[in-house]
Amino acid sequence: MYDDFDATRKRMGVTGDPVYRGVDFPNEVTITSDFDTPEEAMAFSASLELRQAMGNAGVASAPVIWITSPA
Repeated sequence: MYDDFDATRKRMGVTGDPVYRGVDFPNEVTITSDFDTPEEAMAFSASLELRQAMGNAGVASAPVIWITSPA
């Protein structure tokens, strides 16, 4: 399901997006998404498209979303 959302991620400003799975809990997934601006990140994280994609992928709980910048 993640790959099916690739075109939408790119259209919404994602420039990088590695995916990590927990070693002890492989159903726990961490995704970091890079954007050129914090505004793009905020719009993406609040988008209906992202919520629908997560629902279609079977995401069972609300994600934790952090918007950060390099130190």
